Amino acid sequence: MTPPVPAANCATPGVQISYPSNGTVVGGSVNISGTASIPEFQFYKVEYAPAGTNNFASIGTTVPSPVNGGHLMTWNAGGFPSGVWALRLTVVDMTGNFPPPCTIHVVIP
Repeated sequence: MTPPVPAANCATPGVQISYPSNGTVVGGSVNISGTASIPEFQFYKVEYAPAGTNNFASIGTTVPSPVNGGHLMTWNAGGFPSGVWALRLTVVDMTGNFPPPCTIHVVIP
């Protein structure tokens, strides 16, 4: 039985995860795609955490190039415990400020 999946929270058009979509069952190598493009863009990062926690860890390093509807990061979900996991995209501008991050949830069986 699939555990309950919290709703996605992605209010800013320039900060979006388009794949995987909220509630997708994933495993192995997960190609995360979407948009990371805001005015005065500086970098973006993608992080993961067990759902319901704030224990986020980075996937890879920060990326200094904006993305519009393309590949953001690859997450190796193999070996993670089964359950619901949060994926969070944060896009930072040249002043160090950032709009609300985009957070979606995936299920590792």
